[in-house]
Amino acid sequence: MSIEAFFESHPADESFAEGVSWPPKDRVSPIKHLSGILINEGAEGLSGIGNKYFTAVKTRNMDVLEGIKIPFAANTASIYTGVTLLSIEDILSNKEFDQRVFNSRLEMAFGKTDLRATTFENPYCDYLTRREYMHMVRGAMADKTLASFFITELELLPSSLNEFLQKTKVIEPIVELVLPDYVERAKLLISPNL
Repeated sequence: MSIEAFFESHPADESFAEGVSWPPKDRVSPIKHLSGILINEGAEGLSGIGNKYFTAVKTRNMDVLEGIKIPFAANTASIYTGVTLLSIEDILSNKEFDQRVFNSRLEMAFGKTDLRATTFENPYCDYLTRREYMHMVRGAMADKTLASFFITELELLPSSLNEFLQKTKVIEPIVELVLPDYVERAKLLISPNL
C-alpha cells in the first residue's frame, strides 16, 4: 500500500479506529500508533515507486517522473512525519532530542526501500532547557495531535530538528500532503470530542 492508498481505504469516520486496530494490545499512545502507520505505509509506497523512479531517471522519461512526483513526495513526507512525531513524543518524555535515534528510525524506514534517507551528519543529543521544554509541553497540550509543531509551532522544536526539517525541505510536503489527513484521523483516536 502507500500513504495515499491508506488514507483512501481508511476514511476519517467512526470505523477508522476499528480499521487500524485501535486500541492496540501493547498500549502505545495514539500518536505512536499512527506514526508507525505513517512510517510503514510511506515506506511501502516508496518501495513501489522506487523502481519506476530509477528507471525514469536513467531513461530521462519526464512523463513518468512527473506522474510519480506527488506520490513520491507524499510517501517520503509520510515517513518523515511519523519519525518526527515519535521524536516529539520522546522529547516530551525525556526533555532531549536524540538525533541518533531519529537517524536510526529514518534508516530503518528507508531500509525497506531502494532509497537512502537524509539524516543528521554528526548526530548528537540535543538537551532542552526548562523553558524550551515547558513551551513544547504547552504546545502539545494545546494540540494533542502534535500537528501544530509542523505548522504554527515549528520554532518550539529543538533548533537542530527545526533546521533539519527546513533544510531537507520536507516541511511543505508534510503540511500539504500528510497533515490534513493525519489530523482528521488522529483526532478520532485521541478523543472523538477534539
